[in-house]
Amino acid sequence: MLRTAERLDSDGHQAVWRDVSMVKVAVPEMAQRIADRAMQLFGAMGGSDDAPIHRAYAVARMLRIVDGPDEVHLRQIFRQERPARWTVSESPYITRGDD
Repeated sequence: MLRTAERLDSDGHQAVWRDVSMVKVAVPEMAQRIADRAMQLFGAMGGSDDAPIHRAYAVARMLRIVDGPDEVHLRQIFRQERPARWTVSESPYITRGDD
């Protein structure tokens, strides 16, 4: 994230839009995971006004949609991926039973 911010300042937004998209997916997702974990730890109290966890969860969820849904950012990221040098049948990531 810090590398992206530094490159954004030095190279401009056109050079780092892919990195920015990755940050826009990762940060709200992590915020939601943290809020969800806090809700699990606090139990019913996490949903009450005594602890602001339910608001943090709602804001984190909203962040995943406000600047464009995760799927839009993921589509932009994957569009810039280089094509694989192999076909699916030649993929080194598929395990075969003949090993």
